[in-house]
Amino acid sequence: MGDKLLTIVVPAYNVEKYVGQCLESLVRQTCDRFSVIIVDDGSTDENTSEICRTYAQKYPERFKYVHQENKGLGAARNTGMRLVKTPFVGFLDSDDWLCTRYVERLIAELEKYDDDGIDLVFTLPVVYDSLNSQMSDWMDKGTFDWIFPEQSRVVEMSMDKRLLRMEPNACRRVYRMSFLKKCHFEFPEATRWEDVYPHFYLLTQARKVLGIPDIGFYYRTNVPTSITASGGKSRLEVVSVFKKTLDYLLAGDFDTYTINSALKMCVSFSMWSVLVSKDKVRHELVEKLHELYVSIPKNCRDAFFAEKGIMSHEQEQFMKIMLHKHMYKAMGDYQSELIARKIIDKLGK
Repeated sequence: MGDKLLTIVVPAYNVEKYVGQCLESLVRQTCDRFSVIIVDDGSTDENTSEICRTYAQKYPERFKYVHQENKGLGAARNTGMRLVKTPFVGFLDSDDWLCTRYVERLIAELEKYDDDGIDLVFTLPVVYDSLNSQMSDWMDKGTFDWIFPEQSRVVEMSMDKRLLRMEPNACRRVYRMSFLKKCHFEFPEATRWEDVYPHFYLLTQARKVLGIPDIGFYYRTNVPTSITASGGKSRLEVVSVFKKTLDYLLAGDFDTYTINSALKMCVSFSMWSVLVSKDKVRHELVEKLHELYVSIPKNCRDAFFAEKGIMSHEQEQFMKIMLHKHMYKAMGDYQSELIARKIIDKLGK
């Protein structure tokens, strides 16, 4: 496979508190068969650009620094991806950091399965809570262990589609560059939640997927400036993201399990977005979500409701309310939502 096997792309935007720890974790890797491309996405704080440049100057054999005007996370990842010259690429957000033996263990596994034609690699990150400094398991660790048992680390997507129901974070994966080029893949730009569509698009195109349970990155939560902490206008973008995803799957005539997987994620993201949105945004979000839900073909909705265990009771209530021609408006505020849920329960009986 040659010398350097992997490139890690690190987009950075106004993360002066965290980017040093991120880049230091790349310096301290126990294997040097990788490169790093830092894409400074037009940072405006005092120190992010300086910290990134300093690492690139101090470790020129490993780091390449690129500066661009602010275009968003998806565009920054694409900029870095276009500069990759290694067989594999991974992505690391600049407020997270890698475990020390990440590259060593990843390369050992990639070389072990080199002849298997691996298109994607799934890793198992660790959640780090910034408020209490506590570590916890990644949200789908149980599903990961189920899909990738110790004796079988390689999964053929045509034979096992459970991967579609895993958490879609793009940074937990490593991608074969020839596979991305074959798919003409780029991350969605000018939008947030840019990991959702690639999750379904790339998995439905992939042949074989490798799972490595003992490596990953540390995913920092409860960061006030993160996308997931926002309750503002950015929440509305979840609608266009899922519309694009569902349009792709429906146009491709994919099977019920695949479409249900996207609908399951859509319901989960929608509920969460409504819950955390500010009042003015919440009303607009509810209107747009209603339009999205009623646009889903009835046969797809029926198949989704028919799959046992795919939704919690609360999620099923939510979807039924969002589909109702009048009642969906009740989701605009907390008190009305409680009443709507009680009515839906009574109607269900």
